[in-house]
Amino acid sequence: MAMAIVVIRLMVRSVRRVQYRSSQAEDMLVERYQGHLPEDVRHPHDEVDPDSRAASDVDLQRARLQKKYPGYLDSPAPEPKAPDSGRD
Repeated sequence: MAMAIVVIRLMVRSVRRVQYRSSQAEDMLVERYQGHLPEDVRHPHDEVDPDSRAASDVDLQRARLQKKYPGYLDSPAPEPKAPDSGRD
């Protein structure tokens, strides 16, 4: 039991370190390669709403699939008639 607690704590600590390092590394790369740009251009992700970006990604994916497969998602998914018991 105590060993599991130690392992979990070590895993959490390593995940936090990676998250901290990845944000530092991103900032360092931005400074190195985009130092000549204004501050608002260098960090546009600060103002972007992640929900709106995700929605646009979904829309792009849907448009790509509809182009590749005409009629894709034109009609809603059929509702199940009865719960699936898994025995049929």
